Amino acid sequence: MALVDVTRTEKITIPHEKDQWVEIHALTGGQMEEASSVKTGKVIAQFGSMMDTLAKSANVTKEAETETKASSFDADIIISYALVAWSYEAECNKENKQLLDGRTRDWLHNLIVERNTFSGPLEKD
Repeated sequence: MALVDVTRTEKITIPHEKDQWVEIHALTGGQMEEASSVKTGKVIAQFGSMMDTLAKSANVTKEAETETKASSFDADIIISYALVAWSYEAECNKENKQLLDGRTRDWLHNLIVERNTFSGPLEKD
């Protein structure tokens, strides 16, 4: 059994912002599931009944195959749980996390999801 130590954080330099950093911690399975469910709900709400029609007529394209892992998880939920500190002057709180620019938000979202998902085979005990 593995438990997530949310008190253990990692400071990461923001590659596209000189001298800026963020500090994140690992997410629990429940937090990842919540982010996935919220994202699914948003997609269903956006496309509604068109989903059945699209699913029946859609062809698998190279673009769909290369979709990132992060697109399956809601960015706001992921960032709100994992981001614990930053180098910006503004306090790192829920409201200010919503003010991240698109580039930084996308980078951070992808980074957090990549560090909290596993795509390899599970090892047997």
